[in-house]
Amino acid sequence: MKNILFVKTNIEYIILFFLLFVLVFVSKNNILITPYYWDEMGWARAAYWLSEGNLLRFIPGLHPPAAFWGHPSGLHLTLASLFRLFGQSIWISHLIILLFSFLGIYFTYLLARFLYGSTVGIFSALFLFFSPIYYAQSGFFLGEIPVTALGVASVYFAIRKKYVPYLICAIYMVMIKETGIAIVFSLLIYFFLTEWMKRKYKSKEILIFSVPLIVITLFFIFQKIITGKFCCIYPYKFELFEVQSELIFRQFVSISKWLFVYQNRYIFTVLILLNLILIKTSRYKKENLLFLLIFIFSGFSFTFLYFLPRYLLPAVPYLCIMGAWSISELIKSKVLQTAVGLALLVLMLNSLSGSPIYGTNEWNMKYLDVIKMHKEMCKYLENNFPNARILTIFPHSSQLSNPDFGYIKKPLKVLHFTGDKTSGHIGYFDLILVSDPTNHVTTSLREYARDRKLPVIKSLTNDKVTSELYSNM
Repeated sequence: MKNILFVKTNIEYIILFFLLFVLVFVSKNNILITPYYWDEMGWARAAYWLSEGNLLRFIPGLHPPAAFWGHPSGLHLTLASLFRLFGQSIWISHLIILLFSFLGIYFTYLLARFLYGSTVGIFSALFLFFSPIYYAQSGFFLGEIPVTALGVASVYFAIRKKYVPYLICAIYMVMIKETGIAIVFSLLIYFFLTEWMKRKYKSKEILIFSVPLIVITLFFIFQKIITGKFCCIYPYKFELFEVQSELIFRQFVSISKWLFVYQNRYIFTVLILLNLILIKTSRYKKENLLFLLIFIFSGFSFTFLYFLPRYLLPAVPYLCIMGAWSISELIKSKVLQTAVGLALLVLMLNSLSGSPIYGTNEWNMKYLDVIKMHKEMCKYLENNFPNARILTIFPHSSQLSNPDFGYIKKPLKVLHFTGDKTSGHIGYFDLILVSDPTNHVTTSLREYARDRKLPVIKSLTNDKVTSELYSNM
């Protein structure tokens, strides 16, 4: 009987592995050749640079201090190595992220199944994948999806006391981006409070779980010795810490909304609260402590740091797991559990396209509309003004000057606008290209063009986002 159950379990793992793999690649294959967008241009540029020389340049001291912005270069080294094998191409970089996206939902399934059973595991994986921010970020060559995937894998292997795969996943995670430290730190506190305080310390076990922290600490110490800074090495002024009380409060509120409210996550939050309030046994599950620690360290630590919504991704799987588990606890009928789960999935699918475009929209699929508009304008410039001097700002300055990013075939002449509207500082230009999303530099450039009464020779608009080309010829 035991052998039969073992075989059935293995068959389920294999079937889910295959189905989730197909789901990811069928639904996201269109992004393989999608041009790079916003911050991923910087991440990709670093990997392209690394692939064009000695790969050992990923070591601090063998590259310019700001080459990887002070981050560990594990993801850049991964892509650069593949570029050396298969040639440089956008699809390779996006394929890496799709593989991590798949691993993220598969290990979410494994973790939830181990803790709460098969049904919870399946819905947890689906809830995560169709969370708009996860679904959108699965198309970006950035560190968040890999850290999220390796974080869930690390938690799963740690709870199962599978030390070797835990070490591999956790070390790789922190060497992709230092935000993975929060997952390891949460695990250490969790084991300290739930196991190590209740018995004699096992020094070997503590050491094993601490190795990833030791590795990343050594990296930062070495980088400090070489460059004079532990991390956050940028060629421009960058403030990592937020020290103003008003701003700290605003970020706390923003993080709370992005983690527990936005993109229909308020439904999971309500379900979890109802589960913990109404069902006594649910309150004393020891994994609740682990998930709470992850919410605190992977989420609310950004209250005092520079914050973007995507930075919260490593905490999202655990909200999905707790949401799916709460459905199973509050509703005992398997049929009703499935119906509620499917209804939530339909709601999430409906929200993938997101609200009207604002900001970079990298948290839902609206970003593809912005890429389409930017690419159309870049192609127009390439076809009609190949020799023009174009005054613009990021991201157009990178899109127009680097064919590797997927917008043009040959570099165009670009002047980067810094926000200073003094004519002598800017120099001669033929065209001004300015597009939303707006910020103070975008506004300043648009005002500069309008103050000089330059005519608009081409304008594109998509869902309240505008791209304008002004002529100075």
